[in-house]
Amino acid sequence: MEMPPVRYARSGGVNVAYQVTGEGADLDMVLAPGALSHLAFMWNEPRLVHMIERFSRFSRLIRFDKRGTGMSDRVTDAATLEERADDIRVVMDAAGSEHAVILGISEGGSMACWFAAQHPSRTRALIVWGCQARFVRAPDYPWGMPIEQHERQITELIRSWPSREYVRTFGAGVGPEADDGVVDALLSRMQMAASPAAVVALERMNGALDIRNILPAIRVPTLVMAREGDPIVEPEAVRDLAERIPPADGPGHCAARRAERQRQSTNGVFGQRLSGQEPQAILPSDAGDGSRGRGHDLKFQPPIGDGEQLVGPDGLAGSRQQLLDGGACPG
Repeated sequence: MEMPPVRYARSGGVNVAYQVTGEGADLDMVLAPGALSHLAFMWNEPRLVHMIERFSRFSRLIRFDKRGTGMSDRVTDAATLEERADDIRVVMDAAGSEHAVILGISEGGSMACWFAAQHPSRTRALIVWGCQARFVRAPDYPWGMPIEQHERQITELIRSWPSREYVRTFGAGVGPEADDGVVDALLSRMQMAASPAAVVALERMNGALDIRNILPAIRVPTLVMAREGDPIVEPEAVRDLAERIPPADGPGHCAARRAERQRQSTNGVFGQRLSGQEPQAILPSDAGDGSRGRGHDLKFQPPIGDGEQLVGPDGLAGSRQQLLDGGACPG
């Protein structure tokens, strides 16, 4: 697959860069990226090209660089969550997408949740990968890093950027066992994606994120996932996020029926099948072969249940095999 042209959507006074692959597919999918992305440089990383190719086999995949990062305009201040989430709408408009599956990765999961809550008619389904309602602890939220640790990490980031430690831990979260080549490729792309000051501003904003008040307003088919051993998110926090999203009611295939729960293992990721429109969490456990998954990467071995639908026809029209096999977190 060749790199498609980079196009721009106008959001207020900001140009947001986006790319489209898989033209002609019946299903649109918008990928809201994690902290730092770069549409052009992602094509230098084979694992990411593989992800793009796999998603583009069954969907019209719309990817974008958040304002202030990558090939989008480099704004001086980190945008608010609402501004960044609204960029999803602007990109969809520019790409001619009326409604789409919204896939949010890490921090992009917060954007995806906000968009789904504000624009249910344009959200065919919501998929959240590696995200918590907050990433910093609060008196009423026991998960995430303590605020003091977050401030120390920001201080260290100012002093030591570019940092392989950032890639392995709270930045990209690829884990301590990640191959050095993967870490270096990610770090190189991150350096191209944002200036040192922008990276610090983004991390400060991420530390202030709190989407708990948004989650109860989500009324679309939702799948929440996280990987075993993820160094950024905690299993109970992922479960908490999923439980804050109410079951979807109303007409449609199995819309009001409680989901059939079936634990399935995929490279260290445990799933619960969605046979209705109730949010479910991917819970950590053994991979089944004695290994235990690690890292924040969205990457799977061929899953159980090839061809099995994740959500009914009113929701996500993709099978487990189509959606999960061979992905990689865009960082």
